[in-house]
Order: sequence, then C-alpha cells, then structure tokens
Amino acid sequence: MTELRKAYCPRCGDDTKAVAMGEIRKAVLSNGQLVYAQKGREAKLQAELVVKNMVMQGESLTWIDLEQDERVPDNSVCEKCTNELSEWATMVKRGGVYFKCKECGTNGIVHAGTELAEQVRESQKIAAPAPVGMEFAACEQHKQLLESV
Repeated sequence: MTELRKAYCPRCGDDTKAVAMGEIRKAVLSNGQLVYAQKGREAKLQAELVVKNMVMQGESLTWIDLEQDERVPDNSVCEKCTNELSEWATMVKRGGVYFKCKECGTNGIVHAGTELAEQVRESQKIAAPAPVGMEFAACEQHKQLLESV
C-alpha cells in the first residue's frame, strides 16, 4: 500500500499542497539537519551527501521510519514564501541588504536608504542592484531593527 504524506514549506513550516508518496525514512546529520529518502534509496542519498561533503566517507547514517502522521519537507517553498522572497529581492535591488542572525536564524531585509544598509554596501563595495548580505552574531544586534519594521 502506497503511503501519502502531507508536505510542509521548508522555509516557514506551513502546509503545502504537495504530498509525498511511498515509504519515507529520515536520518539526522551530524549538524542536526534532517534528510529524507524513500525506503530502499537511503544508500544512494547517503552517497550523494558524501559527494556534497555533508557526510564523511565511511560514516553510517541511522535511518528511522517516520511517525504515522509526520509531514515531510516540500522540495520548494510555499507561495507565501515565494512572494516574500521576490519582494525582498526587489528591495535589495533598490539598495537594501539581506540579513541573517547566526544565533536564532532570523532573516530579513535592512531597508534601502537606512544608515546600516548604506554602511554595509559601502564597506563591501557592492552597489545596488547587486545583492549583498550581512550576518548578526547575536539577537540583540537585530532586535531594534526588527522592531522598527
């Protein structure tokens, strides 16, 4: 009997319209990332992960069955995230700057025309419309930025 599993957006976690078919298993990489494979294809995926330097040669992943109603990540982001990423790309082309927090993983845009966006572009010598990004080391560094949006 073929199993059907609901899928979720790998970016925001919302349900998507996609479904996954077949018996799917998962393994946890050393960095905590989950990977999924259809039963019988685990070795092929593990070999691909070795080529991508995500798994060490000779390392053995432990594959486990999914819970009965466990969802799986979709291969692409949902429509809401696609639209948001498109809007962000437009803002960056106008002089904005992508950002990500190393501590919590939050990401977003520093708006064009702000002192921070101009400083980042100047320090990196990257003018709009070329994309540029920055990383905050800790949440307190971006807290005020997110409150002003």
